[in-house]
Order: sequence, then structure tokens, then C-alpha cells
Amino acid sequence: MVTFSSPLLEGTLIQRYKRFFADVRLAGTGGVVTAHVANTGSMKTCGAPGDTVYLLPTPDPKRKLAYNWELTRIGDGLVGVNTARPNHVVAAAVRAGRIEELKDATFVRQEAKYGAGFISEWKVTSNRVAFKFPSMLENVMRGHMRPGWNAWPNVAPVPVPE
Repeated sequence: MVTFSSPLLEGTLIQRYKRFFADVRLAGTGGVVTAHVANTGSMKTCGAPGDTVYLLPTPDPKRKLAYNWELTRIGDGLVGVNTARPNHVVAAAVRAGRIEELKDATFVRQEAKYGAGFISEWKVTSNRVAFKFPSMLENVMRGHMRPGWNAWPNVAPVPVPE
């Protein structure tokens, strides 16, 4: 369901620093690269040194960093850490009919400003539903997800004011 512009590269997190940078040792080559971290949160449950992470190569010569950190493996699941990705994942899932409760949903707007972030907003009957992807795994580990759901995508509906 989730597609990326090129295959993700597996690596081991060495360190995250200055919120937006992460040094990663690539699997296979052993080379160390610096990746962009599109997540301003603490990531305390999905960004520890030694974690297995997945990077998206972004070979745009205008970019300062050639990689984006997309996912972290936690146990048997994956946690999305790129805060730009969730709205696209939810939109694809809703349009493909993969979320039973939203089969009759109609698209309202994507990347709408909500609080300190952005959301995808959908209308289901007379209710509006939006999605936020938490990048913390604590609630997942405490069983706040439906049986059979993976840790990624970790979709949490949030109320949307009219």
C-alpha cells in the first residue's frame, strides 16, 4: 500500500541530533550517512541508537542531505517517523477502500492546518474525520490499537472543528 519513489535502504541509527539530523550506518556497505529527520517530536520510543531504520534516497542536487529517515523497526512492526508521509498514506487507504469505517467517506481537504501540524480531512455522513500519525509507540504497546493493526501506519482519528 505504501509506495516510495525508490527502494528504502536499511541501516542502524548511530545518533539523532539537532532535531533534524541522524547519522545512520547503512546495512551491507557499512558506510555512514546523514539523513534528514522530518519529525520535530522527541521520538523517544522510536529513535534510540542501535534501532533499525529505513532511509529513502533523495538524490536531488538542490538538497543538502541525500536521505530522508522514513521508518523505524520496533519489534515486529514499523513506525513511521516522516511526518510528511501520513496524509498520503491515509488518502491512499481511504481511496482504496481499505478502512472499512470510511468506505463511504468523501474527500474534504489534504494537508489542512490543524494545531501545530497538518491533517487529511474526510467527511463521513455528517461527521468530519481527520488523521494524525503519532510517532510514539507507548500507546501501541499498551494495547490501544485494534487487534491485527500493525504499528505503522498508526492511524489515530482526531475530531475536526467545523
